[in-house]
Amino acid sequence: HYSRADLERTFEAAGLRVAKVIYHAHNAKLWQFLLEKLLPSMRRRESALWWGLERRDQEQWADDHASMISVVVEKPRRGRRG
Repeated sequence: HYSRADLERTFEAAGLRVAKVIYHAHNAKLWQFLLEKLLPSMRRRESALWWGLERRDQEQWADDHASMISVVVEKPRRGRRG
């Protein structure tokens, strides 16, 4: 288990810059998973309930009360010698 600070230190020590942090798997994802197993209609592409839960999860991407974290890192560009 890593915290945001742990991941930032690890990547920065490797010479990478953290560009963005996204938190996933909020309780909306748990409901989405469970309901998809219980309600066949949740498996349809046009399921309003599925997409509503997906939007709710995306609204929480900045909320660190999640089960998963994604980190987008950038490698610094090397200057050109001329």
